[in-house]
Amino acid sequence: MAEVVATSPLVAPRPVRRWRADDFIKAFFGSNALIAIVVLGLITIFLFREGFGFFGQNLRNIRLYRRAGLEYVDIMRDAANAHAALSRGLNLTRKSVETTESAETLARFDQFSTAFSDSADDLNGLVSDAGEKAVALRDALAFQAGDVDRRGENEERAGAAPVNEGATISALRANTATFAAISSTMAEKIRGLLKTPPAFENTKTKRLFDNWSKRVANYLAILPGTTKKLETWDRDAPVPAYRAVTGFLFGRDWITASFWQDWYGIIPLLVGSIMVSIVALVIAV
Repeated sequence: MAEVVATSPLVAPRPVRRWRADDFIKAFFGSNALIAIVVLGLITIFLFREGFGFFGQNLRNIRLYRRAGLEYVDIMRDAANAHAALSRGLNLTRKSVETTESAETLARFDQFSTAFSDSADDLNGLVSDAGEKAVALRDALAFQAGDVDRRGENEERAGAAPVNEGATISALRANTATFAAISSTMAEKIRGLLKTPPAFENTKTKRLFDNWSKRVANYLAILPGTTKKLETWDRDAPVPAYRAVTGFLFGRDWITASFWQDWYGIIPLLVGSIMVSIVALVIAV
C-alpha cells in the first residue's frame, strides 16, 4: 500500500506595503499634530504654574499698595491728573485760536491758559510730597518682608532704621485737611478765571472753549467728593484674594517696572492683540 504524504498548504506571501505620497503626508501631519498637542499641554501646565505664583504676588502688591498709603495718595493724584488733562485741552484749543483769532486774542488766551495751569501748583506739590512719604514707607515695609521686587532703589535707607508705620500714615492722613484747603482755593481761582474768559470771534473756537468750560465745571463739582474719599479711606480695609484675579481680568491698565505701582490688566493686551490681528488681516487681504 502506497504511503500518503501530507503536504502543507501553500502560504500566500505577505503583500509588501508600498508607501504612497498621501501616506507620507498623513504620517508627517499626524506626527506633527502629536508634537503640537504635547507642546500645548506643556505650555498650559507651565502657564498654570506661573499663573498661581503671579496672582499671589499681585495680591501682595495690592495689599502693600493700600497699607503703605499709595492708594490714599492716588486719590489726590487723580484730581491733579484731571487738572493736567484740562490744561492739555486748552493747548488743543490754542491751535484753533492761532489760526482763527487775532494776535491780541491769542495773547489774552495764553494769559488765561497760564493762570489756569498755575492754579494747580499747590496741589501738585502736595501730591509730590505725600507720594515721597508713601514710597519710602512702601520700600521699608517691603524690605522688612523680604520682598525683593518691592525693596526700592534705596535699599540701604530702607534697612538703616525701622520705619514708624503709624506715624507715617498719620502724617499722610493729615493731608486731607490740606487737600480740602488747597482744592477750595484752586476752585476759587478757576471760577474767577471763568468769569472773565477770552472773547472769541470764530464760532468753532468759541464752541471748543465752551465745551472745555463744561468739563471744568464738572471737575470743580467732583472736588468735594475727592475730599470725602480721603476722609473715608481706610488702610485697614481687607483686600480680598479675588481682587488679584478680577483686577487682572477686568483691569484697564498694564503698567510694569513702575516706581509707584505695577498694574496688570488683560484688557489693554487683548485690545492690542485684536488690533494687531486686524492690521495683519488687512495687509494679507
